Amino acid sequence: MKLDFNLNNEIDMPELILGKRNFHKLGSVTNIENLSYEYNLMSADKIDFAVHKFFHQKECRLWEELKDRRLIFVKEFNEWFEISVKTDETNELKKTITGTSLCESELSQALIVETEVNTENDIARPDYTPTVFYNPSVPSASLLHRLLKKVPNYSIRYVASNLWNIQRTFSINGSSVYDTLMGEIAEEIGCLFLFNSVERSISVYDLKTTCNYCGYRSDFTDICPICNSTDLSTGYGRDTAILIDSENLTETISLEGKSSEVKNYFRIIGGDDTITSYIRACNPSGTNYIYAFSDEDKQDMSHELQEKLNSYQKKYKEKKPLYNEITKKLYNAIDEKLNLESLMMPKTEHAKTSAQKELSKLTSAALSPVAVTDVSIASVFTAGNAVLAMAKCIVNSTVYKVSLIDKSTSFENQRWKGKFRLENYSDENDCAENTAYITVIIDDDYERYVKQKIQKTIDRDDIYLTNIFDKDVSLNTFKAELKKYCLNRLNSFESAYQSVLEVLTEAQCSNHTLDNTSDNASHNILYQDIYDNLYLPSFHKLSAIQAEIKVRTAEIEAAENKYNQFVKNQEEIQKELNLEHYLGETLWKELRAFCREDTYENPNYISDGLNDSQALKKAEQLFSEAEKHAVKASTLQFSLTANMHNLLTIPEFKNLTNEFEGGNWIRVRVDNKLYRLRLIHYSIQFSELQSINVEFSDVTRTANGLSDINSLMSKIQSMSSGYPYTVHQAEQGEKGFTAIEQIKNDGLNTALYQISNSVHQEFKIDEHGFLGRQWDDILSDYLPEQFKINHNLLVYTDDCWQTAKAALGKITYYNPVLKTTVSNYGLIADAVISGILMGNDIIGGNIYSENYGRQSGTHMDLNTGDFSFAGGKLTYDSKKNALNITGKITFEEIDYSDNNAMEHVKDSLGITDVENDIGEFNNASVLTPFEKKTMSENWRVIQEEYKKNIELAEVFGLYTNNNNSSDDDQTVIDYINFYHVLSGQIQKCGLNNPAVSTSIDTRIYSDIENYHIADIKLTNKINEKAKEFSDEAYRIAMQAVSDGVLTPSEKRDLINEINSIKAAYAKYTAVCNALNISCTAYTAAYNTLIHHMTGSSGVYKLNVSCDTALTSAQVESFKKYFADYYTEEANIIECIQEITKNNISKAQEAADKAQEAADKAQETADDAKRLAENANTLGGELMKCLGYTTEIAKNYIISPYIGGGYLNITGGSYGSVIIDPLGIKNSTYIFGVYNSSNKMVMGVDTSGNGVFEGKVMAESGKIGGWNLDANRIYMADTGISSYGGYYAFWAGESNGFHGTINSNAKFRVGHDGHLVAENADISGKISADDGKIGGWNLNSSSIYRNSSTFGASNGMYFGTNGLSIGNYFKISNSGTLTSGNSTNYVTLDEGALRFYSDGKATAKFSDAFWKGTTTYGTAVNLEDYAKFVSFGRKAAGADSYTTNFLINYGLNPNGRTEDVITFGSFLSTGDIMVDGRLGLHHSSTNVVYVGSTFVDNDYYAVVVDNLYVKNNLYVNGANKTRVVDTINYGSVCMNAYETTTPYFGDIGSGICDKDGLCYIYLDEIFKETIIEDYKYYIFLQSIGENPVFLLEQNNDYFIVKGQKGQKFNFEIKCRQKGTETSRMNQMTFENKEDYLND
Repeated sequence: MKLDFNLNNEIDMPELILGKRNFHKLGSVTNIENLSYEYNLMSADKIDFAVHKFFHQKECRLWEELKDRRLIFVKEFNEWFEISVKTDETNELKKTITGTSLCESELSQALIVETEVNTENDIARPDYTPTVFYNPSVPSASLLHRLLKKVPNYSIRYVASNLWNIQRTFSINGSSVYDTLMGEIAEEIGCLFLFNSVERSISVYDLKTTCNYCGYRSDFTDICPICNSTDLSTGYGRDTAILIDSENLTETISLEGKSSEVKNYFRIIGGDDTITSYIRACNPSGTNYIYAFSDEDKQDMSHELQEKLNSYQKKYKEKKPLYNEITKKLYNAIDEKLNLESLMMPKTEHAKTSAQKELSKLTSAALSPVAVTDVSIASVFTAGNAVLAMAKCIVNSTVYKVSLIDKSTSFENQRWKGKFRLENYSDENDCAENTAYITVIIDDDYERYVKQKIQKTIDRDDIYLTNIFDKDVSLNTFKAELKKYCLNRLNSFESAYQSVLEVLTEAQCSNHTLDNTSDNASHNILYQDIYDNLYLPSFHKLSAIQAEIKVRTAEIEAAENKYNQFVKNQEEIQKELNLEHYLGETLWKELRAFCREDTYENPNYISDGLNDSQALKKAEQLFSEAEKHAVKASTLQFSLTANMHNLLTIPEFKNLTNEFEGGNWIRVRVDNKLYRLRLIHYSIQFSELQSINVEFSDVTRTANGLSDINSLMSKIQSMSSGYPYTVHQAEQGEKGFTAIEQIKNDGLNTALYQISNSVHQEFKIDEHGFLGRQWDDILSDYLPEQFKINHNLLVYTDDCWQTAKAALGKITYYNPVLKTTVSNYGLIADAVISGILMGNDIIGGNIYSENYGRQSGTHMDLNTGDFSFAGGKLTYDSKKNALNITGKITFEEIDYSDNNAMEHVKDSLGITDVENDIGEFNNASVLTPFEKKTMSENWRVIQEEYKKNIELAEVFGLYTNNNNSSDDDQTVIDYINFYHVLSGQIQKCGLNNPAVSTSIDTRIYSDIENYHIADIKLTNKINEKAKEFSDEAYRIAMQAVSDGVLTPSEKRDLINEINSIKAAYAKYTAVCNALNISCTAYTAAYNTLIHHMTGSSGVYKLNVSCDTALTSAQVESFKKYFADYYTEEANIIECIQEITKNNISKAQEAADKAQEAADKAQETADDAKRLAENANTLGGELMKCLGYTTEIAKNYIISPYIGGGYLNITGGSYGSVIIDPLGIKNSTYIFGVYNSSNKMVMGVDTSGNGVFEGKVMAESGKIGGWNLDANRIYMADTGISSYGGYYAFWAGESNGFHGTINSNAKFRVGHDGHLVAENADISGKISADDGKIGGWNLNSSSIYRNSSTFGASNGMYFGTNGLSIGNYFKISNSGTLTSGNSTNYVTLDEGALRFYSDGKATAKFSDAFWKGTTTYGTAVNLEDYAKFVSFGRKAAGADSYTTNFLINYGLNPNGRTEDVITFGSFLSTGDIMVDGRLGLHHSSTNVVYVGSTFVDNDYYAVVVDNLYVKNNLYVNGANKTRVVDTINYGSVCMNAYETTTPYFGDIGSGICDKDGLCYIYLDEIFKETIIEDYKYYIFLQSIGENPVFLLEQNNDYFIVKGQKGQKFNFEIKCRQKGTETSRMNQMTFENKEDYLND
């Protein structure tokens, strides 16, 4: 603000100019009183004033324009204000007006909604770029630009350079632009926003200090705490020379200490428990507490405590660098682990592309041919999907969305034709689509189909960053490249190659064992080629990936070990620097008496989305902020207020008025102490200018100086009680970058869900399906026997997927009978063992009975026809072409009703019974090769079972594994003994020689029975022991939480218990699966407990080194979840025991029955019975599903309920109806009717929208909001009709007649063409020869009103005769315009405007040319009747005009005969040429003449008498001088040096003599041009490094002091002679108004 002083040293009232929002100024506001102005650095400025409509009988001419939301411009403040106006209810002639600075007012009305800056949601944007505070080059990555999007009429004028690259996280919703900037942004950044309402611009200044040497930015003064540099850039505000104390400006000064805000012991809390717990790792003392005792506190402590604290502080400083170094190494270890896990990968360069470039890759040549499974049944839909999938492999589908333009696609004669569209996921403007059709050949070449499927499988988003998947990359190169990738990326690679092998496995290309019969030759060549060139290379690369995964895992483990060592080193220092232990009990108690404890809590520091390394760094930032805060809070702070005189009104302080600006620093002296304070507020009452209300910011002592940022921010938003501080966010500079890298590196990997069934069994579910495998501790690898399940196939391998050994599901195989490859659901395996095998066809080589031997069983060779029945009694030898029968053949009638029918059959065939026990093999003393294989598989199961049981026995304390310790349970000892006995028997069975039969000891059968019985008894014992453990564990858990506090030991016990529960759960669920026991409720209780205990507030997240208080709700949750789990565990144990008892009984029964012979006929009958029972059971289940009223016949099914995800009712060539909620045929429509061409003619999509092709017939109903009946279609106010009783079309009806003749529709059209339209706006051509429009008539020659005669007095006419309005205004058809009555009128014709008065011509306006030339112009000519031309104006309320300018032709006013006379002032903005002298007179005796003269070879303008220039005088020349009359030297020209007070100056130089002195004498002529006492000012300028100063000053000379020979320059300034009272005086005149208005 700048105030202007008048000649009387008084402040002029500021001028208030009213304007509109576009800054259009309406004029100055007058009649003002009680004007006040309030300046605020941190909030809006205010003005208040009142306006009277009449003041001293003068009216405010802008009274009616003073309205709400208009603007006021104050020139002296250079600021616009938005005003609100209140009219005084008691006096309607007075308005009270309040103005708010425009920018603050406007920006408070613009809201910012749903704006995320560098948050998780912001980072997830595909086009995310980290947002910094200010980036003019990239506005989308500039915080200021993003926030000011809502106010495009505002610009950014200035931003301090050291603020540009600051990066923070903000989430803004519903806050105004002003509140956001001045609140959260200003607090977080530590900056000041200033607004310029004249420009509607924003400037941002730094409030903190920045070191120019090291770049450190914080709250400090004088010296950088990092590098000790004094080269600093301080924050906003100049340091002025203004000093305020009680002797010059102030009335009262108050200084108050804020003792209640002093705090010195702080507990640090972050935004979540993780950050809070990591504070211990950042603090060398190992606690969450820091302290900062001031010198004032220490003065009152005992000497011993002071010494101890000082020594502790010394040790703390000594240990802190080491601690920080360990922490740094710890970070490095975490970073190393993180890099190995998810960041490590080679850098890749990506060529710039565009949608058009990518689209150009999709050509017919690039795409053709595309293979499908069966082209004969392919539809346009399946063909299109196949082509689209290949297109995604060709273009960069990670950047561009590829889609088909549906309406363009067709498929005919194995030719697909269509168009593609590409859209950039992150740039909506980057898109392209085909203009011409692309034709692609579709075939079902099997090899191509497999290869393309692999290509589509491997073209995944999570591996697009690498080219190592190129098929030409050798295995060695592939292995070398793998070393450059992190574990996550290797897992992605493994997943991709797993997918490749699955594709090949599905295609039956994983088995290299081929049938070399002639029928399969071509088939084998194809499959062998695929196996050799695709499967094996992919398998070897997968093996390489898995090997590298092991290496990377070992490296990660090593990094983890380093991390653990650094944590241990940290803990050692923390223990040494624990303050309580260091002081000892006595001194600690004394210290606690001085503690003023508080919590430093900053919710901006959170661990969401951060790994361990990032969370630790975040905690370290929080700890640093807390240390700074502690120093501020521990020192007593002061608040200063003052009532002071208005220095702006005191002439002696005029040279300081420019320094008295908001934000500048001034000094205040109180009690002989000097305080440096920032001016942030003042208010002025212009009716009482003697005093000014001033407010300063409170300066806070910091660790490195002083700061007032907290005080400034409090003016924007009040803080909570306690010591005030601003909570800052953690540094976010790297967050956006790291998040992007994680997204880029991790890709779109599906998180693997691992289920551990036992210690070694592992089942994994991922995008490839279900994988089962077993870990071998000895080999440190997975065993080669594994299986996989995907959506339609179960596959087994015994060589880690180098080949597949068995497959169940949808298989593809070569049918030698059909001589083609077919796909069906079935089984491929080395062996199939089944009690019953049913089917239509058996294709194979040999069939054997299970008891086949040289003297028993049956064999058939299907290729040759050879067979052997009944142990060789019935045989056929194709080579000998001989059929042999050995034995008796008897033919007799068999009565099948006889119960002994089977005996008759055996007798007739000569067959005798053979003993065959269920539990025995066919020959009790001999094992055949087939039997060995069965026994080997059974023995492997028993071995695994034994290992599991011993582990469980050890877990529950039944077995110590200590050479038959007395503590071992007898049940376990018996079980071990039976197992070893059986093991010895097995070793004698020759299982290692499976190709030959082996004689065995028959006692093995009883040994097997004994082992099984012992196994069941041990299982029962383990279950009983488990229940005891469960009850005890529950008791411990309840006791731990009963008192509401978890101690460290109780936490560790609970953690151990949870681990035991996890192990028990794995064991019990394995047993349940084996015994077919449902464990759903048990699993639910287990999952709930584990989630509660390991979640964010669970035991695993609690600090195990201290007590933790639990809420009542937490206690109840603990009890409930544990009780639920142990209840379900007890239920499971009971179920296991019950079934175990049953198994024992069944085992005993089986042992008894093992001694009885098994009757084959009875076995057959039993099998038939079981089959019937199964059929009945299946039928019952089917009836439950379909309903008991379901009827199934050959040609129909009748049922009230048919479940499933897909129903196709087909009529062959007539079409089909499909119900498809799963989107199997069509992902859009859940119901569809298809015609014979398989085209959908009616459908309903998932949103309920319908599609219909064909004819719709209806006599009534509704379509959308339209009603239908037999004659019309209509809605509320609009409709159409074909019936004559209604309008043909109507709209805008409100009386509800729906188009009948009584309708009041605003627009209606009858069937006869009659149209009614209200408020019609018609464009185009309208043709009519006669009629009326409103009150106007139309005929073929005119449009008229009242009269069709041109110039009729009562009519209006426009036609062929011209245009007339009554008889006072006419334009004839010849172009003459006449306006007026019959005697006084004006005409315009032939380019001339003529005036008539009383019928006589008075004046003519026309074009003209200068006589004798062809130069044209405009002429105003008077006729003889006229005597003068007058230019004047009529004042408001006056009866006549006042003439200002007159051309005189004989009127001779006031006796003047001059041709041109002016009345009043005269202004010319250009030259005025006077041929002669120009006379200026006030009266006849007081004439001033202005003319020219020639003096000293030059021309001069001469003004005789005084010259007054009202505004500015400009001189276009080198000199502007003043002539001064001297006594001895005559008139002297002095060159002008303009200052506020007239000064003369003299400039010179000097040199100090040998004594270091130089005497300078004033020039004698100069002394006669200045006032007599010639008080003058001297300004010295030293030449060189050595200073000079003014030693003495006298009237005639002054003395300069310096070193010998020191040179210097000087300037002298002194008041001009005769200007003793001059200081910016105003020009005044006597009778000024008369002079100016004469």
